[in-house]
Amino acid sequence: MGTGISKNQDMGGIPPGLTRKQSTGSNHWNGFKAQRLALLATVRMKGNSESLWPEPRSERHPWKKLLQEAESSVQRQKEERGTVTDIENEPTFRSLMDGYISAKNMTKNSKEVWIFISSTFTDTILERDTLMEDVYPYIRAYARKLGLDFNAVDFRWGIRKSLCNEHKAAEICLTEVARCRETSCGPSFVAILGQKYGFRPIPPVIKQGEFEKIAAYIQRMAENDPKDDEALQLINKWYKLDQNANEPEYVLQPIGELLPNFYKDDQAAGDEWNRISSVIQRSLFAAIRGAGLDPETVHLLTMSITEGEIVEGLEDIPDNDKSKCFVFNRVLTNFDERHSNAAKYLDYQNGSVDVDAQNRLGKMRDYINAEIPASNIHRYNLKFLPTQDDMAADNQNHKSLQNFADQFCHFVISAIQKKAIESDAVNDHAIYSEVLNHTLFSRERAESFVGREDILDVIHKAVKRSQVVVVYGNGGCGKTSLLCKVFHQTVSQWEDDKKRPFLIMRLIGTTPKSSNIRDLLRSVCQQLLYCFNMKEAIPVDFKSLQLYFASLLQRVPDRRDLYVFLDSLDQLSNDNNALDLEWMPKDIPENVRLVLSVRSEVGSCLAAAKSQAEESIKVLPLGEKDKVDLLELLLKKRGRKLTFVQKTHILNSNNPTALYIRLVSDVAANWRSYTPISNCNLATTTAGLIEQFFSELEVKHGETFVRSALGYLTASKDGLSAGELLDVLSCDDVVLDDVFEFHIPPIRRVPPLLWTRLRVDLGPYLVEGGSETVVLYRWHHRLFHEAAYTRYVAYSAPFLHQSLANYFMSRWSDTPKPYHDKVTKSVQVAYRRVQPQPLFLDDGPSENKQRKYNVRKLSELPTHLIRGAMWGEAEEVFTCIPWIEAKCHCEEIHQLLIELDEASKMCPKRTRFRDIYKMIRANTSILQDHPELVCQQALNEPDKSSCVTVARSYLKTNSAQMFCLVNLSKSQSPNPEVMTLPHPAPVTAVTFSKDGSHVATASSDGIVRAWIVTSGILEIAHEAEALRLIWPGHCLWLGVLTPGGIKLVGLGNSAAYAKGQVFKSIPIELDATARAFVPKNNKHLFVYMMGRLYIYNINTGAVIQKKEMRCRPSTVAFAPNGKLMAIAYRAIYLWDITKEERGKCSRQEGDKDFNNAMLASLATARG
Repeated sequence: MGTGISKNQDMGGIPPGLTRKQSTGSNHWNGFKAQRLALLATVRMKGNSESLWPEPRSERHPWKKLLQEAESSVQRQKEERGTVTDIENEPTFRSLMDGYISAKNMTKNSKEVWIFISSTFTDTILERDTLMEDVYPYIRAYARKLGLDFNAVDFRWGIRKSLCNEHKAAEICLTEVARCRETSCGPSFVAILGQKYGFRPIPPVIKQGEFEKIAAYIQRMAENDPKDDEALQLINKWYKLDQNANEPEYVLQPIGELLPNFYKDDQAAGDEWNRISSVIQRSLFAAIRGAGLDPETVHLLTMSITEGEIVEGLEDIPDNDKSKCFVFNRVLTNFDERHSNAAKYLDYQNGSVDVDAQNRLGKMRDYINAEIPASNIHRYNLKFLPTQDDMAADNQNHKSLQNFADQFCHFVISAIQKKAIESDAVNDHAIYSEVLNHTLFSRERAESFVGREDILDVIHKAVKRSQVVVVYGNGGCGKTSLLCKVFHQTVSQWEDDKKRPFLIMRLIGTTPKSSNIRDLLRSVCQQLLYCFNMKEAIPVDFKSLQLYFASLLQRVPDRRDLYVFLDSLDQLSNDNNALDLEWMPKDIPENVRLVLSVRSEVGSCLAAAKSQAEESIKVLPLGEKDKVDLLELLLKKRGRKLTFVQKTHILNSNNPTALYIRLVSDVAANWRSYTPISNCNLATTTAGLIEQFFSELEVKHGETFVRSALGYLTASKDGLSAGELLDVLSCDDVVLDDVFEFHIPPIRRVPPLLWTRLRVDLGPYLVEGGSETVVLYRWHHRLFHEAAYTRYVAYSAPFLHQSLANYFMSRWSDTPKPYHDKVTKSVQVAYRRVQPQPLFLDDGPSENKQRKYNVRKLSELPTHLIRGAMWGEAEEVFTCIPWIEAKCHCEEIHQLLIELDEASKMCPKRTRFRDIYKMIRANTSILQDHPELVCQQALNEPDKSSCVTVARSYLKTNSAQMFCLVNLSKSQSPNPEVMTLPHPAPVTAVTFSKDGSHVATASSDGIVRAWIVTSGILEIAHEAEALRLIWPGHCLWLGVLTPGGIKLVGLGNSAAYAKGQVFKSIPIELDATARAFVPKNNKHLFVYMMGRLYIYNINTGAVIQKKEMRCRPSTVAFAPNGKLMAIAYRAIYLWDITKEERGKCSRQEGDKDFNNAMLASLATARG
């Protein structure tokens, strides 16, 4: 619980009345006296008489040792049971690597443990509070040791009033039970039963045939009983027939529809609904039993929510999964049925014990005993006392609750451990997980594909005859689904053929490892090595990696073909200029096929793809029949359909894309057949429909929660896991104050239920991307990311990034966080049970095992420190020796360079960023192979460098663990060589761009090269016999002077200047004396050759001015504004280009040094 602080204490964070946009300082928590408050909170919490234990479970025997040995214990038991196998020789692994897998038998590689906690609410408060305070944090920590993410779904916290208004609580309960059962990679269901059967709601939905029988029965009864007549009128008023369900049904209307003041928390409206629901329930339940329905239907319509959960959780459970379910049976001793609080623990009807409910409870216990083994059922007693506080304070109950918590923890930990031991090690294989994610996601998209047989046939034929095929079209037109369908049809076509080709599919952007070109090429190369049954080291350096990828394509066996599908090239980040496609091999073997897709809007990427493709296929808008078929298929999957008027309303939209139809199906699935067409609102564009989709999510799940959850998710670099997102939200008190409508839990955390419900409604627009440690959620489609960024991130980006940075720095993992209590209006502090984020996830170095790095922290933290402008913290992190070593060990040295460079440019005052950047850049080849030499290389820098200060500081506390040499005679001058740009032949020309961002070179091998100065990345390599090189001010192209003319070669920064392609050629005979210049306007090209001045229009290549000079000077120079030209003959003559007349002349004829000085001065003047 929270601990109070006096109001005059300094509180960090967002002060009262200050918006997130206003509070964006990097040190907004620093004013808070964290140590003092943490101590105060700890003392008060530990002194709380309600606490069952004086210390957390992770510090108690034997649980502490169990946690420490979690990973080693599982590995040891695997070895003892012989479950450790050579996974790379397993048939499943080999089949998946080759591109062929039995899709129906494959499921996502879940790394999440979800447990649904089922019980009645009012009588299990002590148990639920105990689990939340003591047990759940320990299980989360244990699961994390095994690379799993644990969460418990408890409906006591997280139910919003809107759900009660729409009668959705029971439906969502059952949906969550099914989801936990399907997705949890361990225990999935726990029931806690007392003497209460539980709440039985009015059926929110009744099938048409059953309802009409029930209504007819009530009508007959109404002839003799006025109460039934009132009930009949209410039932006919509150239930409406919905024919949009695949099987027509009557739907109970939202309370607020007929009682508008219910939305406003009006007490009278609430009382009226209680009266109405009581009348309807009494008559409806009697009619259900007497209307001649089959017994199973009667039971389903009148069962409690708790029984529904138990049936959903245990029914037809396989024998090998019975260890995933547990039940706790509690008996209350000393129970007084006449006590005023007895109704919290027992079902009553009209002032007496509900006999029917008790009979149902007994049958439910019998059902449980028949479904799961007795070893999974635990029985315990609690002593009944007048109040909840009295029961919590009783010593006997203390012991019972301690035993309950220990047994719960034992059950769940044992089930997690058992699943970990039995799990196939293939699931922990990084490349297996990566390939599986893409295979399964492509299967999902292919299954929702209908029609468009004509373009499918065109693509298949193009792939057979062409080596590189590009599929392109506007965003949302269905390119991804098309490629997925082609891929899976190819799999089916060759599945049983021994000469089947190797098939590789990557849906770019759906996983972190497919979002940048370096990781994408590495994963494809890894898969190819397994296809070819080869073991080789894959290069880390990008240029070498690019060449290695090309060499692997050349090694495809002659008897086999290779098909590589790369969807959404435009989703790649532009690191290493990926969007220019320079990484694609120029020479494709005859037995290799590359099938690519790209958006039309990304002109430079599309132009680059078309330049390398033999065939380009444009995806046209959906045909009328395809629109109808796709809409009906998507609705059918959700058990829905539309009226003719509603369907026409949708299809009349202006050329709807496939994405638009998919979005419409999500919106229209909520339309009833009686929904007026005036209420069937649809945006006319895909972007507008996404905004509408977000708005409806905000109404359904709460605006504050949706804005925050999707804001954090969108602001993240690679996405967030469920546990990470819940941790971050739990530190956001604006969210917490909004979501706790009915009950405030003992631990100030966001209920997992809120996220799981939102995740389900986001459907396929949010993908589960594989990480080596967790399952990450991220946007699949670019349009969703852009809309979410504008709506949820742009306004409060600094706050979001600072919050994420604080999380990955473990700011609140063991420190109570302050908040304003919305009830008492006082300042409180409370622990949030946030997972710590250490740099290492293991307990220390081991001789037989490499350190286990926190790759999520290494990946996410830098982005948020930089975007949040937290420069002090960034300097501490980025320039720390262990951090640099970890980045090098995890093959992220190039990403580290990018982060340091960005930080040094955004905060130049902190010179440590630049010093460390230069040191790493100069020693990249060494450090990527030997990360342990980071400290040594830092010591080798001049003593004035901050690198030496960092290294010496590190050695003060770590000298016993490492050995470094100090070079006493090292040079104290900065090393002038910061980078080497390799050339295979002597360099004949070199020119920097005007802003210093690029450098161009020419060498005697006949190749002109352009490089990025910061990273040393090669931008272009163009074949030309260069005399001179010139740059425009904007660096969009490079001018190459050759004997036969001038070539303007694009750098790929826009569609007009395709990378490495000549977009303009100007024929003119030139020699080594020629000079050229581009003025500031970047529109003209000045060329001086053999006494003639030519001025060209760059866009057209036409000569717009030609002037014959009276002399042939030894050299010339141009003013930066292009107005003046200096001519060195016997004197320096200034020529006014615009007026075409001679200007001033220096009189120092024959003074060569003076003339050269004048030219140099002119070349740097402003004109």
